Amino acid sequence: MLGSLLSTKLHIPPMRANGVSRPRLTERLLSGLERPGSLILVSGPAGFGKTTLLSEFVSELPQGVAWVSLDEADNDPIRFWAYVIAACQSVQPEIGEAAQALLQLPQPLPDETVPTLLINDIVSLQKDIVLVLDDFHAIQNSSIHTALSFLLDHVPDQLHLVVSTRVDPPWPLARFRARDQLIE
Repeated sequence: MLGSLLSTKLHIPPMRANGVSRPRLTERLLSGLERPGSLILVSGPAGFGKTTLLSEFVSELPQGVAWVSLDEADNDPIRFWAYVIAACQSVQPEIGEAAQALLQLPQPLPDETVPTLLINDIVSLQKDIVLVLDDFHAIQNSSIHTALSFLLDHVPDQLHLVVSTRVDPPWPLARFRARDQLIE
C-alpha cells in the first residue's frame, strides 16, 4: 500500500501567477498558528479559492508543511492514514513509523490507534507541524471522522490541523470554538 501512494497528492499546489491575493484572510490563518494545537477550518463552495488561499498561506510559513490533497479514494482508513503519515514524514521523517507498520497488518485497527501513535510522535517534536487536509469534503468514512475527532480532542500543542472543505466536517465544532481552538 505505502509504495502505491501518488506523490503529487503530497505536493503543495503552486500559487497562481494571476491569483487574487487575500492578505486579510491569510493574516487570519496565520494568527491561528499562534494558538497551540489549533484547528483551522476553511469552508466554502466549489471554486471559491480555498486551495489557492491555503497555497498563499503556507508560502508564508517558516516551518515545513505536511499537505494532502484528498479525493474519494481516500475514504479507506488505511489509505487515508498512509497519506497523512507520508505527508508528516515529508516534514519530520520519524513521525508515524510505528503507525505505518501497523497499517500493514491484515486486521482492522481501532479508530484511535493511528491518531494515538501520531500524537505521541508529535508531542516529542521541538517544532510545530502544520498538516493541511485539502478537499476534506471527499471524506465520508465515519471511522476517519471519529479518528480525527479523537486526534483533535487530544491534539498536541505542536500540531496545527488545517482543513479545507465544501461542508463542515461532522466533528464537535462548537466544543472546539468554546476551547478557542477553532479558527474559521
